[in-house]
Amino acid sequence: MKLAELTQAERRALHRFASSVPRPSELPIPLQSRVVSELGAADREVVARTGSLRERVALEQHFGSSVWGELLQNPDLTAPEVARIAQHATLPKPLLEAIVANDTWLGRPEVRHALLANPAVDGATLDRVVHALPLGECLQVAQSRAFRQKVRQAAKQRLK
Repeated sequence: MKLAELTQAERRALHRFASSVPRPSELPIPLQSRVVSELGAADREVVARTGSLRERVALEQHFGSSVWGELLQNPDLTAPEVARIAQHATLPKPLLEAIVANDTWLGRPEVRHALLANPAVDGATLDRVVHALPLGECLQVAQSRAFRQKVRQAAKQRLK
């Protein structure tokens, strides 16, 4: 590529601009997929427990369910992130119970609905989720065919 003739001032401005762009080694982890894939188990745990939203998303995209436990220990985890994890039928029971035991997460509608859609949620876990529903929402769940029979039945039982 050949640039048109530039004045000395234009060359300095172009050089300042080019120098201001971060090098790949200076970019955050999620923007460097090769770096994310090279993280060891200990580093993965640290990033999952303390990382930013972008770092958490990059970790989950690359490592999948193997980082869910550590992600659920991150105090900055958002309700949509918890809901995305909670909806998986393959979520291990201890992690499922950890989500249901957290009143803050259970207080969020997107998390409750993800849990109610998860076929692994049943028994006492299902009862706890249904009891966390506000009464109006519980009535909607009881009447909606969008939910499994077991979920609708639990909601009807609570309304009695």
